[in-house]
Amino acid sequence: MSFIKSHKNSILVSVSIIVLGGMIFFLNWNAYQKLIELKNERLNKTAELADASQKLKTLEVQSKKAAQIQAQKTYVLAQLPADVEATLFASKLESLGATMAITPLSVSISNVAESSSTKKSGGLSTSNYSLTLTTTFPTLLNFLAEMEKLDRLNTIESIGLSPRDANLSVNIGGTIYRIRENAK
Repeated sequence: MSFIKSHKNSILVSVSIIVLGGMIFFLNWNAYQKLIELKNERLNKTAELADASQKLKTLEVQSKKAAQIQAQKTYVLAQLPADVEATLFASKLESLGATMAITPLSVSISNVAESSSTKKSGGLSTSNYSLTLTTTFPTLLNFLAEMEKLDRLNTIESIGLSPRDANLSVNIGGTIYRIRENAK
């Protein structure tokens, strides 16, 4: 006991400091927890920012690829002849004739014409075509029915028929129509 009496003031000061420290700790506990929450939120935001940055880089790469593809498309389209649609139509007619075993079959496309409004803002463009073939009458009817199903609007302006052995020699004249967009 003599130790306690001799160091009474020191013990009281020490106990007071411990109690005061405990009070400060408990009073600041909410602030400490808020600090922990803010640190965790900062880590989450940093992770989200890194993810967004990676997505942005991926988007930039895809955008560059899309620009390259568009440039290639523009280059290819610039290399095509102006009457590519008429040429494709002729090719489809020839394929249709081959499917139906029509020989000989001859297609020619001419007179690509555009209205004055076509050159300004798009509009109607036409090409005349002539088709010569030799076939039977039932096959001719099937061929004409299939021509209606082609993806290019076309009209038949004239049909000339003349007998040739057991077949018909047929001359067809018509027009192909297409809409031009932003033609220059």
